[in-house]
Amino acid sequence: MGNMTFKVNLGGIIDLLSDHIYTTPKIFIRELLQNAIDAIQAKRLYEEHFEGHIQVQLLEEGASQIVVTDNGIGLTKEEIHRFLAVIGQSSKRGHHFENDFIGRFGIGLLSGFVVSEQIIVKTKSQADDKGYIWTAQSDGTYSLEEATETLPIGTSVILTAKSGMGYYFQEETIQELLGYYGEALPFPVYFQTPKQQLHINPATPVWLSDNASTQALLAYGKEHFQQDFLDAFPIDIQELGVKGTGFISSKKLHLNSSNESKVFVKRMLLSDKVENLLPKWGFFIYTILNIDQLTPTASRESLVEDASYKICKELLAETFKHYLKTTSEANPSLFSKILNAHYQSIKMLANEDDTLLELFLDYLVFETNKGRKDIRWIKQNIAQIYFTSSLEDFKQIRRIANSKDIFIINAAYSFEEALVQNIIKKYPKLNIQRISPFDVLKDFESATPEEMEGYQGFIDKTTQVMQPYFCDISLKKFLPSDTPVLLVCDEESIKNHQTHKLAGDQKNPFASFLKTSDNASKPSLCFNLNNPMVHQLLDSYQKDSFPALVKLLYVQALFMGQFPVGKGDIEILNLSLIDITNHTS
Repeated sequence: MGNMTFKVNLGGIIDLLSDHIYTTPKIFIRELLQNAIDAIQAKRLYEEHFEGHIQVQLLEEGASQIVVTDNGIGLTKEEIHRFLAVIGQSSKRGHHFENDFIGRFGIGLLSGFVVSEQIIVKTKSQADDKGYIWTAQSDGTYSLEEATETLPIGTSVILTAKSGMGYYFQEETIQELLGYYGEALPFPVYFQTPKQQLHINPATPVWLSDNASTQALLAYGKEHFQQDFLDAFPIDIQELGVKGTGFISSKKLHLNSSNESKVFVKRMLLSDKVENLLPKWGFFIYTILNIDQLTPTASRESLVEDASYKICKELLAETFKHYLKTTSEANPSLFSKILNAHYQSIKMLANEDDTLLELFLDYLVFETNKGRKDIRWIKQNIAQIYFTSSLEDFKQIRRIANSKDIFIINAAYSFEEALVQNIIKKYPKLNIQRISPFDVLKDFESATPEEMEGYQGFIDKTTQVMQPYFCDISLKKFLPSDTPVLLVCDEESIKNHQTHKLAGDQKNPFASFLKTSDNASKPSLCFNLNNPMVHQLLDSYQKDSFPALVKLLYVQALFMGQFPVGKGDIEILNLSLIDITNHTS
């Protein structure tokens, strides 16, 4: 049996385009503009100084019919059969000038079927004396006939809105989409209606201009992104034909904020939300870019993440680093404003680049128990620096650190511990050491052996009361004296503590799997011997209300340490208050 030929269901392909490849029907405007640009570029291969243009015409108000006309190279009869009637065939494929074209896929014209039941193409090639009219239906049939009228060299595509697609043929919609996709196109685009003709792209966009002022760029950024920016700077990476503008946000953004880029390819809009092109630390930099050397995906709404894409991403990161470096040297005042808004991002950057770590070291800002401080202030005022890599540890120590004159950096973010360790390695004179709540507990003043002997009854009774709550008991003297009790723990002991609580929850279906060894490290419920309330407790451990008071102080310690407090803890609090009320009534 001989080779068979695939049969193509055009309706199925149209559904594929509209439901899976293109994210919105409006994409047909871009595809028609793109085909027109390609036709003009092709003609310029033979006429270097040819002045091309595109006209989009709304035939009459309410008619829901548009015509997109270019004065490009046009198609011969043979090319019509070869390129318009063969799905997937591209007129650019194999051409040695293919990099001059935006499009790489022969499916662009089919996007017209997403909004129209019929596509009419009127075309005349400069290589043919005759013009032709190609009429295609969405059922997969088409006809080709010689034009009886005299056609100019170029191509016109005529679409009539099908049911439900009238919105995309309204004057305001078409004008908006032409500006959206075509603002940076290198050839004039005109929009003609029964009432007026508009020039869509009369000038090179300011973000693509070689001599735009910072004020003009900032004004454009404010209008486009609906926010104020601290600065705007040009981006020019000649190796990949990357040109555009970066905008420094004035907003204090979260570290997990996405950094999206508005990207044009050969000056046709690809997408205003291209993700992952910028470095993660650059989330506060908004960009509008034109890129000539990267490859669009099949839908032409994103970029293929190939080797060139990765190189582009690296070069953009280097461009941003260079901008920050030169700004820190040439305009310290501006850099200070950038740092104040985005100090976390600057730290991420310094952590991955030793040269920038050296440059930015004094500017690096950390959260501390004395507020946000930069390394310059710390070097000038602090002899011994401690840090914690756990937010829970920092919260515990912060309350008592000031009374003991301890200076602590909170290095809880994922990259901050690595940054601090890098600083320790490169700048040992800064004298930075890790500290944990247990280190502070060891440094508290202990009771004398005689005092401990007198407190043994209290310790035994408190240990018994707290046994279900997975805590050790300790007695220390510390400041501030108005703090009666602290729950002191490290990451392992608090994890064990939480696991123990979950294991005791009868409503938890996984409780039977959450067993905690009795020998596992436990948090320490540390009673402050400098606190008057604790002294009263020391003498009243035999009273009936004592267990409720201890449990009440335990829950208070959870709140003060900002530990997770669940329904079970609130129930302990409520029952303890009821118990105390019953014993005092």
